[in-house]
Amino acid sequence: MEKRYPALRIVSLLYKILALLVFLLFIVGGVIGGGGGLIGGLILGTLTAVFIYAFGELFRLLIDVEENLRRIVNAVKKPEF
Repeated sequence: MEKRYPALRIVSLLYKILALLVFLLFIVGGVIGGGGGLIGGLILGTLTAVFIYAFGELFRLLIDVEENLRRIVNAVKKPEF
């Protein structure tokens, strides 16, 4: 089966990479900043990264739904005479 929507696949990957970078930046910022904001920064960074990653996964979910629907339509399609 052909791979459709290559741009959405790339956008999904970019969001996942962005989530990792955001997480790492919050960790580095928390360590450099130190003090009482470390725990809050780590929690905020983790939540932010999780939501960005989930947004990237949403694109994959939509692509998978489309592929499954196309497969179902092709399986149910009646032969034409």
